[in-house]
Amino acid sequence: MKKTDISVSLRDGARKRLKQYSRLLSQSLSAGFLLLTLMWQNQAFGQADCSLSCHGAQVSLGADCTAEVTVAMVGETTQCPNGQFTVYVYTLGGDTVPTSPVVTQAEIGMTLIASVRDNISGNSCWTYITVQDKMRPTLVCEDMTISCLDLLNYDGPVASDNCDGDPDLILVNEVAELLCDPNYIKQITRTYIARDASGNESLPCDMSIFLERIDYADIDFPDSLTVLLDNELHCDGNWADADDDGIPDPEDDGIYPGTGVPEIDGTPIYPDFIGFCNALTTYDDLVFPTIGCVTKIMRVWTVREWHCMGETDTIYIQIIEIVDNEGPEIVCPADFSHTTNGHHCTADIWMPAAVVFDNCSDLVTVTVAYPGGFGNSNGGFYATLPVGANIITYTAYDECYNSSQCTMTITIQDLTPPVPVCDEHTIVSLTLGGQSGLTKVDASVFDDGSYDACGPVTFRARRMDSCIDFDWTTEGAGIDEIHNGVVDSRDRGTVHRPKVPFACCDAGAGPIMVELEVEDASGNLNYCMVEVNVQDKIKPIITCPSDITISCDYPLNLDDLSDFGDVVADQHDVTTWCIYDPGNPNDLDGDGFVCGVDGLWRDNCDAEITVTNVPHINNCGVGYIDRFWRAEDSNGYDQCTQRITITNFTPITYLSIDWPDDYHGLECRRRY
Repeated sequence: MKKTDISVSLRDGARKRLKQYSRLLSQSLSAGFLLLTLMWQNQAFGQADCSLSCHGAQVSLGADCTAEVTVAMVGETTQCPNGQFTVYVYTLGGDTVPTSPVVTQAEIGMTLIASVRDNISGNSCWTYITVQDKMRPTLVCEDMTISCLDLLNYDGPVASDNCDGDPDLILVNEVAELLCDPNYIKQITRTYIARDASGNESLPCDMSIFLERIDYADIDFPDSLTVLLDNELHCDGNWADADDDGIPDPEDDGIYPGTGVPEIDGTPIYPDFIGFCNALTTYDDLVFPTIGCVTKIMRVWTVREWHCMGETDTIYIQIIEIVDNEGPEIVCPADFSHTTNGHHCTADIWMPAAVVFDNCSDLVTVTVAYPGGFGNSNGGFYATLPVGANIITYTAYDECYNSSQCTMTITIQDLTPPVPVCDEHTIVSLTLGGQSGLTKVDASVFDDGSYDACGPVTFRARRMDSCIDFDWTTEGAGIDEIHNGVVDSRDRGTVHRPKVPFACCDAGAGPIMVELEVEDASGNLNYCMVEVNVQDKIKPIITCPSDITISCDYPLNLDDLSDFGDVVADQHDVTTWCIYDPGNPNDLDGDGFVCGVDGLWRDNCDAEITVTNVPHINNCGVGYIDRFWRAEDSNGYDQCTQRITITNFTPITYLSIDWPDDYHGLECRRRY
């Protein structure tokens, strides 16, 4: 190594100021640690009064797994007789050990730095130390008596250590000796040692273990598995059978359970030879013929013990019943649809086969039930099915008469339209009461025997063209008669509706083409045409204005009798009319007015209204006037008579004449 400058920094305790001291070493240094001894010269005395040196040490942990590093372990202080010393322990990285100056289990095997400092002079030295655990573990061995079955689970004697909470326990030697004691089968002599984490070993420890014999009364044999106990095995094979011979194994195979093995206090005593107990467990199976779908197995368990006093055994019989009480697995074919056969409302369907499987029986029988029939095979035959959703039930039976079912749906669709038969020439007579003779004819009127193979049919109809030009419905004939202010195809009857409208404009207009729509229950449609001739066979009806009696003083105008009412066509237009005829005794209110009511005429179409006035009045102005009202159309007429009676309510009577007075004379005069 080259010559090196070494600088040392010291802290002045009074002024807290660093002073640099430097010295050039004249000799070359080799690689490694350099121990420097620094002498502090007390300026007050002018001489070095304390010299320290440190030496390495191995520190062994005590019974509590700790050790305190002391000045005596690592320091030479004879040159500093009056010093006050403190020991510090550091890691090689310069960190203070948390428990310094005490070292613990955490530092076992580590190389540390120990520093000794004189608190008076400030001088210090340091060295390396190694922490070790050299205390051996201790073992407590005591003779004991246990069941021969428990030896496998015996962990050994108790070991303890100052630092290792769980030292390794090592079996060094074992000697087994058969005993002829009636209570014991063997004596086991064992030698143990304990070893801690630092490799310290305890002194060997010997102990004797006396093994008790098996008590047959303590053996728990597996339960029988029978129908009577409601724990029988099922033939589906969900039990262990390693050799696949159809006979269940007593042990689990990791996937399926076994039928059970003998145990003592929860410890299986099969299949392994119980070496410490000098015992062996075996079994033999006796398989009986299958009767009533039940296979019975008699399993004979034997437990034997060899002892110097002789061989003993015990026998137990376990009954195992394997039963087939589950139906086969069955999967039906997928649902599908089919159409009817031509004009027949049925379909001949080739029945598909279901997928069946039985884990116990090779012979599986399948039957098929369908609406109106039954099949004794797994499909493979024709079945006649009606229109609609047909539920098909497949039933699978095994040899033990266990059964399973599944269902599928075959939907037969009627895609054949109905057969329309129209009344090709139909006469429609207009009715009374509708606007402009509006007459609604049910669509079925135009039918003349339409039919469908699958059931009843319904009808709708429409005109091919129309003369109707007034608003009377919103949705159409046979649905409503609500005005909506719009004249459209529904008013005209040119869309299919339950009824067809006709009006006066159709009367005598020649054949009107009507299309009849026939619909079956499946929504299939068909059409035919009808020629319709519309006739108006209704003559008008008329009622006259009220009869009335008037006074002869009323200013009657024979050329204009409109004061005495009119005949109107609409009930809403009928009004009450009045004339002023003072003194008329028919004036019930005493206001001089006598009243009557208009007449009314009705016809499905237009009619001609005429009136003829025929007076019958004498020279005194008394009499009556007959007004002959007549309503007439092409089908005839109707008429009525309104009579206006003219009366003198104050006629001249004998009492009303002012006669001359009587005359009395005294002589007679002859008149010549």
